[in-house]
Amino acid sequence: MNKRRIADLAQEWNEVIERLNYDDFQAWFLLLPEKERLIVAEKLVAAIIYFCRDYLTVPQDELIWEMEETMEEFEMNQEPIRVLVVEPQKYPYEKEIVPGLESLQREVGGSIEAIYPFPEPVAIVLDEEGKLKGKPRNRVLRDEDGAIYDFLSGTFLVVGLGDEDFTSLTPELMEQFSRKYRTPEMFLNLGGAIIVLPMEPKEQEISVYPHTARYAAEHGELAQYQESARQNLACTKAIEQAIQDNYVDHHLDPAGAKAVLKEFGKERVQFILALTIQHKQKDGRISPGNKEWASKIMTQGSELYQDTAQFAVNQAHPGLIDLFTSQTRTIIAQQNLAKQKNQERER
Repeated sequence: MNKRRIADLAQEWNEVIERLNYDDFQAWFLLLPEKERLIVAEKLVAAIIYFCRDYLTVPQDELIWEMEETMEEFEMNQEPIRVLVVEPQKYPYEKEIVPGLESLQREVGGSIEAIYPFPEPVAIVLDEEGKLKGKPRNRVLRDEDGAIYDFLSGTFLVVGLGDEDFTSLTPELMEQFSRKYRTPEMFLNLGGAIIVLPMEPKEQEISVYPHTARYAAEHGELAQYQESARQNLACTKAIEQAIQDNYVDHHLDPAGAKAVLKEFGKERVQFILALTIQHKQKDGRISPGNKEWASKIMTQGSELYQDTAQFAVNQAHPGLIDLFTSQTRTIIAQQNLAKQKNQERER
């Protein structure tokens, strides 16, 4: 529900409370959309719980918990919407989310605020305390003459506006605002003046999705799950191919591990290797050191362990998987050390 609608609803609510009688309230209440009825009902029940708490036979916390569960269940049943996600120093991208408060807060990393700087039926949803939290500056807002009048901090969403709630962006608006925010911006402070320059984005690495397919379906995150699964499978095949291509004369060239790390990033490569080793816990060809390392990344027997079993490396000799893992760990340790030394020199 957009912020303007919430403000209108609050005003209507106050007016009804002031002249409350059953007929007026029922007439007003039944005109509301279903989601707004639920919000009003929760507020009314919460007020009753507060003022009548001394007479309750059911614990107050239990009633509130049941109300929260009802709201969460309602939001989970909503149709997902497609929005544009704009992160600092990155290209924007489309994402499918559940149109609920909790989902929006999770996307922007805080309490949401909606602003309406454009004539098109869109809103920008962002963390209302992003600037106070010191989140990185993201993109600027410009007036009709192109002059900068504000900037946005932290990740924000561009969403469509329906009659009463946020909706999916139309394909035309998705394309328009994808172009608008296509180029990330760099902010420089020169003599007290803020200079904004276009910049090349940081290489966007897709994170390993840390939950099961069931969780993704329940939270409107199937797109993220599916993309991560695609990357997991590609990484598994790349590891198998790297071992095959780089094992010559009883020697495994670490160039294979370096190439896979460069393509998929250390998070995903470590995830796939740890998953593989956990599935080979009883195999004596895997070293105790690598088994202990793997147990810190992947918990054997967890739902995630079972859900991702298909990504384990099986088309390679266990002894070579162990060696490839050791090489990968060494390369990552060397990279971390070099990064630390560079940071120390820059201080």
